[in-house]
Amino acid sequence: MQVPLHSASSILGCSNIRTRRRLSNLRQPALRITLHAPQCEGLRCSSKLPLPFPRGWASPICSFLAAIVCLISSGCAEAEHQILEGPARVIDGDTLEVAGQRVRLFGLDAPEKAQSCSDGDGNPYACGLRSKEALEAKLRGASVLCEVKGRDLYGRNVSRCSVDSKADIGQWLVSNGYAIAYRQYSKAYVDDEAVAQHLGRGIWKGDFEVPADWRREQKNGSATVMRPPLSMPTIKDSKLEGIASLWKRLIEGNQEASSRSCNIKGNISKRGRIMFLPTDKGYDSVKIDTEVGEKWFCNVAEAKKAGWRQTKV
Repeated sequence: MQVPLHSASSILGCSNIRTRRRLSNLRQPALRITLHAPQCEGLRCSSKLPLPFPRGWASPICSFLAAIVCLISSGCAEAEHQILEGPARVIDGDTLEVAGQRVRLFGLDAPEKAQSCSDGDGNPYACGLRSKEALEAKLRGASVLCEVKGRDLYGRNVSRCSVDSKADIGQWLVSNGYAIAYRQYSKAYVDDEAVAQHLGRGIWKGDFEVPADWRREQKNGSATVMRPPLSMPTIKDSKLEGIASLWKRLIEGNQEASSRSCNIKGNISKRGRIMFLPTDKGYDSVKIDTEVGEKWFCNVAEAKKAGWRQTKV
């Protein structure tokens, strides 16, 4: 007797169509074999066909598989709306540990801890460690709130985080040149990156390699310090020009100060602490680096009190 072949869905006991087949063209008229397609109702599965496992396992197996699907779908949805809050431990320039969970900051990519860049004079420095240390200083003693957007391949919570429920940590890192916008996943910080590049902040003061390229070349054993590609953003439109102009006048740690009145540059050079007024020669060429103690001042008296003197140029 030839045994008919059944579909994979019949063998596994999962089909939405209830059918009945009769095999009547047999040499022995008295013998009738009735085959029932399996019935699936909700999470209950049954079949009168031989199964590749004990019949009593059919319902638990179907229930288990259905539960797995539910857990995966609901788990992803739950992760996307999860909130992590509390003090943060900095792992590197774009990774934190908050509430006992690893957090990968969304929309940006910072130099790796072992990565080196070169400054404006061509001298190498540990830009990855500098990004990490800057982030540690920013978050020290502060409460961090992270909104989870999903998980990456390493199981980290990809999140957009703020410090003290106000400042966007990712925006701060990118606009100060401690990280670049991660265009592969988001364009959220592209404008902030353009500002950092225009003002020569952080890694934009000298040469650096895009972190993703550096990681890839590390695997191949050929990572080097190199100039950013020409395709990196430059400020071209009036909107970004306005953003850059505003950033030039912002005082570090005092964002509420008037951008028009606080435009005195407190520069530090071999000549000492020199202040530059907008009317002074060379004012536009002076770059302020708050990392080395340089400052913006609102008036001459304030600058003098802090130890700066007027330029003789």
